[in-house]
Amino acid sequence: MTLNANALNQWSVVATSAEVPGGEIVQAFLHGQELALWRNAAGVIQVWANRCPHRGTRFTLGRIVDDQLSCGYHGWRFGSGGQCTYIPAHPKLPPPKTVCAKTYQAVERYGMVWTCLGEPAAEVPQLQTLADAEQALFCRSFVTHQSVDRIVQELQ
Repeated sequence: MTLNANALNQWSVVATSAEVPGGEIVQAFLHGQELALWRNAAGVIQVWANRCPHRGTRFTLGRIVDDQLSCGYHGWRFGSGGQCTYIPAHPKLPPPKTVCAKTYQAVERYGMVWTCLGEPAAEVPQLQTLADAEQALFCRSFVTHQSVDRIVQELQ
């Protein structure tokens, strides 16, 4: 798949807010990148690459333990910022600061989870009225090779 470099710097919807309940890890995809979506204890959405940096196991095979994502293979734990916080085989040693899960910027708006795989070129697109937000729909199977701004423009 050829990906426009600008696509990585655009906000994209990866799920509805309702699809990511607290206490669960949900799989999503964006531009060929497999993602793990979850909420921390405060309910803030987290969007990560769906691979543990230790052995590459999918985070979606793990669980949430004490407000941290725990890998299903060796149980390594990672806090909301992606930093490794606990290694079960060495419980008394602090994890190396270089061991981090890949995280992405994410926001919830209009009942949807938005993420950006690069550096956002702009803010999440604004709908014009509250009525627009209440009527916003999320269609997971709709594929396009346009920027979010262009799609919003064409749908108006």
